[in-house]
Amino acid sequence: MVRKSSMLTEMMESPQGERAPAPNEDKAFVNVVAKAFELLFAFDGTQSRLGNQDIARITGLPKATVARLTYTMTRLGYLSYLPDESKYKIGERAIALSGSIFRGLDFRLTVRPYMKELADFSSASCSIGIYDGESIVYIEHVQSDEPLALRHSVGSRIPVLKTAAGHAYIAAISEEARAELFAELETRDEPGWPEMLPEVQRDIKSYQKSGYVVSCGKWIPNLNGVAVAVWSPRHATHFIFSVGGLSHLVTPARLKDDIAPRLVDLVHKVAGILTAADEDALGIRAR
Repeated sequence: MVRKSSMLTEMMESPQGERAPAPNEDKAFVNVVAKAFELLFAFDGTQSRLGNQDIARITGLPKATVARLTYTMTRLGYLSYLPDESKYKIGERAIALSGSIFRGLDFRLTVRPYMKELADFSSASCSIGIYDGESIVYIEHVQSDEPLALRHSVGSRIPVLKTAAGHAYIAAISEEARAELFAELETRDEPGWPEMLPEVQRDIKSYQKSGYVVSCGKWIPNLNGVAVAVWSPRHATHFIFSVGGLSHLVTPARLKDDIAPRLVDLVHKVAGILTAADEDALGIRAR
């Protein structure tokens, strides 16, 4: 499947969750830069070593374009070439860049103890994700000491249409952005769409009423979860907080009665932390 990163082509959001013009409608959009980033996103953790043909297959870019890009990005240090395998891996400059990005998400360190507390209470895992096209990508992940807790990590991807985190994101964005997302899902012939539309719409209404989305067995039969999204003006994106675990430990009743209220409280704390960080960055907090 060709994967396109929403970070480049879809999701420059305003505080209201509105989207920027599509790249083909934006005269200021530099296609070669977008293609270079699409190439980097092909190395998603599960694909750590790729040849030019692999990259072309994943990104949908022409092989000649991929060859030029990999040559240039290797010269610049964003890729490293492995001659014994005739493949590439992420280079040191790209790793350094990712470190800078994560330093800009340092609120994760502040909220991690709260996430760990909730994960232990739930006998499950607690994660922070961001939207990226077909997936929610984890940027933070903690799990309980329960040996049967779901095993994911930072960088793991979960599907948007079949998870509580994905539905919480859809519910949190503006109506205009949501309509564009639905149109895009239809255009790219997303598997399961539009059959899932009624279920997504029910979760939107539920989110607007309760402040969270519950998902039981929609993605994996024995996996249940709950999710809440929070907007960060400083980062210009939604962060999706979720708790997920095995169904015999995280029952539907326990999700709604015990875990969801605690997750909502956690996100309220996060909203305060993000607001304080915004004020610090702007120098407007009271001294």
